[in-house]
Amino acid sequence: MLHKNDNYLKILLSMDMDSSIGRLSMKFLFFTASLFMFLFEPAIESQLFALLTRPKSYTIESLKDLHDHQYHFYFYKGIEQNLINEQLWTTVEDMKYLHPLMEYNPDDCLELASKNNTAACIFQSMYVLKEAVNKNLHVSSQYAFVDNSFAWSRRDWALNDRVYERILNMVESSFEDNSFREFERNVLKTMKAKDRINKLDNFDETTQDNLYYAYIAFIVCQIIGICTFIVERSIARFRR
Repeated sequence: MLHKNDNYLKILLSMDMDSSIGRLSMKFLFFTASLFMFLFEPAIESQLFALLTRPKSYTIESLKDLHDHQYHFYFYKGIEQNLINEQLWTTVEDMKYLHPLMEYNPDDCLELASKNNTAACIFQSMYVLKEAVNKNLHVSSQYAFVDNSFAWSRRDWALNDRVYERILNMVESSFEDNSFREFERNVLKTMKAKDRINKLDNFDETTQDNLYYAYIAFIVCQIIGICTFIVERSIARFRR
């Protein structure tokens, strides 16, 4: 004698599909699904494959990131000793990624970085920030090095103490830092405004004319579905 749960299991195992492939609607659905699979599945698979095989992108924020991801590093020769003190590029193999420049010319380096994804530059922010934004280059949020500024004058000058006091007051008040922050803020505002304008220019408003073919396809599918239903009902009545 079968248990109650065994009866349920027997019913589930003996169930068949209510709609067989012999019905006209099922044939239509099977043909549509097969057509979709053969036409669109290769394109979908190729897109997924392209996404899965994309090279990794890195966010460079420090000198260690440049070293770990093996970027070719272009810099002014005057800071070479600072890089050596970081003790990151220590082997002969590492040295091939360092490219000291004899002239302080950030424009050439930025042009190279815009064309070569493995190139990186290090220069003072005030000289490269605006141009880097224009070339759509990533700018690290951290400073690589912090420079100290020195005021110099003629030895035994009578006004040394007074001048040094004025300079110290200006530095302690962060007047220079504030002006540079304002410069950076203006550059970033300009960049955001340009991006917003470009997005508006590239935006195509969807109108009724753009959806004309979509409407036609939808109406055709509806007509085919209604015709299929009418034919099935007529055949079913005729067989009765």
